[in-house]
Amino acid sequence: MHADAAASGDRTYVFELGFDPGNRVPDLSDGRYEGPSPGKTTDSYNFYVQYYDADGDPPGDEHHCYVSTSERTKTFAMSRASGQPSNGLYWTWLVNLPSGPTSYYFKFDDGKNTRRYPPGSASFPGPRINYRPEVTNCKVEPAEATPDQLVTYSCHYRDLDSERPVVKQVFIDGTPYDLTLIRGTEADGDYEKQIRLGTNPHTYSFKLGDGIETVEWTCGGTPCQGPTVGRPDFELAYFDTSPRWANPGQTVDATITIKNSGTISTPVGQHRIRIASAPQCEKAAICKHYKTFSSDPIIPGASRTRHEPVTIPAEFPAQWHYYVLVELDYEDQVPEQDEENFQRGFAPVLGYGASTNGLKNPAQNSMTPSILRQVRSRTKNPTSRFLGGDSMSRSSDTTTPKAAIPAARWGRTGVIPITCGWTAS
Repeated sequence: MHADAAASGDRTYVFELGFDPGNRVPDLSDGRYEGPSPGKTTDSYNFYVQYYDADGDPPGDEHHCYVSTSERTKTFAMSRASGQPSNGLYWTWLVNLPSGPTSYYFKFDDGKNTRRYPPGSASFPGPRINYRPEVTNCKVEPAEATPDQLVTYSCHYRDLDSERPVVKQVFIDGTPYDLTLIRGTEADGDYEKQIRLGTNPHTYSFKLGDGIETVEWTCGGTPCQGPTVGRPDFELAYFDTSPRWANPGQTVDATITIKNSGTISTPVGQHRIRIASAPQCEKAAICKHYKTFSSDPIIPGASRTRHEPVTIPAEFPAQWHYYVLVELDYEDQVPEQDEENFQRGFAPVLGYGASTNGLKNPAQNSMTPSILRQVRSRTKNPTSRFLGGDSMSRSSDTTTPKAAIPAARWGRTGVIPITCGWTAS
């Protein structure tokens, strides 16, 4: 585009095409803005310029402030704030400027000639709009933990202005803890906090900021849930064998139900099955390690049932009672909620021709209340004959026969092994 230039004192004016030499070009001065720098995208800014036309002409169609960012230039119309139309202060109000550096200039005409201020292609430096820090990938690991376990809170911080975080905290149950840079740079790195927590559920949130803007990381405006801190607890909820009769070399099916009575999920558990000639391997004439098996993780309150084929060893004498024993977490690898209830369940299997001591055929899965009373009345503590003095694990009701072998506990509780496979629990 063609342009003409004219000199007036120490100023140089650039006139666009359409210059009218018989008209004096309007004068622009005192260009400025008001507002914070650096600022936020939510901050507001006022831009001002003084307009004067010696011919008394007011601004024509061109009366704008041009604000430029690294990506584009936007045009904003200006209005008179004070003074006369031909000699007054003009302004515009802006908000939501994009992040990054800005510049600006003004352009006015009087209907005939146009003035750009500053002249040429120059611009005034405008406010720098802060890049809001990016806080991402915030999490807590693991989601469930024991009180002995370190819990890790972490998130990633990134600032396009290359500003390090002035505020870097995780709030655990409302208490702030400082985060530490573990990898990357201060302006683009991973921050974390490791801590051991007490039992019960917990909450967390993050707060990171560059001194200009602070980002609060929450779950929908409220603290996030996690982790749950407690302990798992393996419980033998059900154990029985079918059939109840077997000779050495024959196989029975063991039904095993494991329940998690703890407050957090169990890990993969390692358990074992043993076969003995007495309820206690330590006191049995023969006790064989039969097999080990594992259980998948179990959430609190849930159970898993499995079936394991068990073959009575050929070396066992015929016409004995064979005790199939299940020991949960037998190597004590899992810290449990109740470490005292190390559990061992057993299901007696009767060899063909073995004496039932006057009881009914165990294969019938029944026992009369009178026989139960006879068995329990043989000693002051009915379990002492079988388990070395442990107390009964549940109520003393002796009138209701059980339809299946329930959970069998070992340690501070005990059960009575009945010839036909019944236990008191």
